[in-house]
Amino acid sequence: LWDRPIVRIVWPENHAVLSGEIRLDVAVEASLTPLESVVVDVDGQQIYRGVDQSMDTRKWGDGHHKVTVTATDKNGKMVSDSVACMVDNWWHFEDEFLPPKKTSLFGVVDRCKTTEQSDGWLYKTDQAEFFGDDSRIVRRDSSQQYLVWETPRLEECSLIAYVTNREYIGDISLEASLDGQKWVRIKHEIHADELRHDCLKVELKGSLAPNTNVGYFRIVLADSEILPDSIQLGRIRLTGSK
Repeated sequence: LWDRPIVRIVWPENHAVLSGEIRLDVAVEASLTPLESVVVDVDGQQIYRGVDQSMDTRKWGDGHHKVTVTATDKNGKMVSDSVACMVDNWWHFEDEFLPPKKTSLFGVVDRCKTTEQSDGWLYKTDQAEFFGDDSRIVRRDSSQQYLVWETPRLEECSLIAYVTNREYIGDISLEASLDGQKWVRIKHEIHADELRHDCLKVELKGSLAPNTNVGYFRIVLADSEILPDSIQLGRIRLTGSK
């Protein structure tokens, strides 16, 4: 008979790729002395005691992680087993609104990343007044304009914009849709940077509940009477679940 517990992680196997909610398969045998505890930790941080519980890998962050199960008997004797795994839950997308680029080999390369957009947009590439952002997109006139991206299972969005008046932030709408036809506004927070050269840098950060049925995301600038370049878009970042 053995003088200490035996523990073995049956699943996940070493170097497994994990996503979503998982449940460990762990084999534990007590020694002659009854067990005191079984503890599961990820990267050295205790997740729970016992083994018959599920874990949400979305809380760990994408990348490499180490899962360890430690059994301790009532005499304080301990034994552990660990597996290395890769978590892959999220897709990430960024559009910096880069203008077309002239190349010697391929001619003019269109760097537009939208799925669909209205035709009233221009690129701005001066940077003195825009916090070092040398590529932005603006309207040709003050009519309503939109930009659309395909974003399955979108959960987070972050837009950097530049406005000449804080009141103009309200003309920017972040919206989500299942089919690209019916749209709903995404609630968002507004974080404003300092004012430079009569320009305010703002970040609009929105989020949706996990597993929301979203297929498309769009930015809409409302029809208004303000000057077209009073609102300039600098960058959009989108994150969703795979």
